[in-house]
Amino acid sequence: MVEFNGVPIYQWDPWPEPLVTKSQLSKAGYQPGPLRAVVRYSKSSTGDGFLHLFSPDEGIRRKPPTEKQLAAQAKRKAGELNARTCTRCGAVQYFKRDLRGGLCECCWLEVKTADDRHEAAEWAKQVLAEGCVILDMETTGLYDAEPVEIAVLDYTGAVLFNSRVKPLRLGRMVEPDPDTGVAAVDIHGIRPEDLENAPTFGEIYPALYEALHGKHVVIYHKAFDLPLLRVTRKEWGCAPFKSKESSCVMEMYAQFCGDWSDYWGSYRWQPLPGGDHSALGDARATLDLLKEMAARLIQAE
Repeated sequence: MVEFNGVPIYQWDPWPEPLVTKSQLSKAGYQPGPLRAVVRYSKSSTGDGFLHLFSPDEGIRRKPPTEKQLAAQAKRKAGELNARTCTRCGAVQYFKRDLRGGLCECCWLEVKTADDRHEAAEWAKQVLAEGCVILDMETTGLYDAEPVEIAVLDYTGAVLFNSRVKPLRLGRMVEPDPDTGVAAVDIHGIRPEDLENAPTFGEIYPALYEALHGKHVVIYHKAFDLPLLRVTRKEWGCAPFKSKESSCVMEMYAQFCGDWSDYWGSYRWQPLPGGDHSALGDARATLDLLKEMAARLIQAE
């Protein structure tokens, strides 16, 4: 038999009786005595493992816990349980890390969406109260695009600017998008021949500048429209306008709707309700949406 420092080393089978493991002794209320044997076993990832065996007759009886120790143990267990318990609904989670700010996933999402919806409604009410202008554009596509129709409304619904625009690259409108396979003309219905006599961007820009300069500009999908407007302005050599502020209604409306995506860690974007794919129609739909969001806050108050 193989030995190490006078202690026999066994294979897993047969197990030498009546030797037991440290865990078995501990469950019975004993501390282990001298080491009496070692069992070698195979660990696929790290090679051999060794299990220490002891005689149950040589185990040292542990003293029973005192009342103070029992109270401390109960307090610790209660604390561990409390740390895994949702403070709102009382649901106990398997791990403490499953809680967000002390809330289970369902309560966290319910509280977050309610707070965010209120915040979005407050934002809409403030934007309308302070005054803003709503900008919308129809374009030749999604990539390397140019505006073909631009509209600007103020917060009362008055039309500050509304015009079609003849782009430099008219043919882009009828080219299918490489991702969707749909051409811009199939969405907004503006055809190249409809723009033959329309003014160019350089011609309409002075009036557009007056409508936007120094204003709080709100847009449904700001991340698309503003960069496109900037690129077009530079292409035509026009001076930049300086808006007081710019905001994206699409992002705030997504927050207002509360359709949360765990995958993206944000709210899912929503299509513009009531839009008709004309610049003026979509600008009016955006204004109506702002009023609807603000009205929810007024009703709640």
